Amino acid sequence: MGMDREMEEILREMKGYFNTGKTKSVTWRKNQLTGILDLIHENEDAIFKALHLDLGKHPVEAYRDEV
Repeated sequence: MGMDREMEEILREMKGYFNTGKTKSVTWRKNQLTGILDLIHENEDAIFKALHLDLGKHPVEAYRDEV
């Protein structure tokens, strides 16, 4: 039950912020996306290894489907 209440509170906060009409800048959003891409590129080998160990995925299949 605790997790449900926590999620409800997070959702309530998100809805409250959304209803203010404010938004993040395009620059901020692009920086976030660039950061995600950098994180993926920096950790590609670890991602491939984990996908192979957990799911038996070949690196080519993992790149195509997951990364």
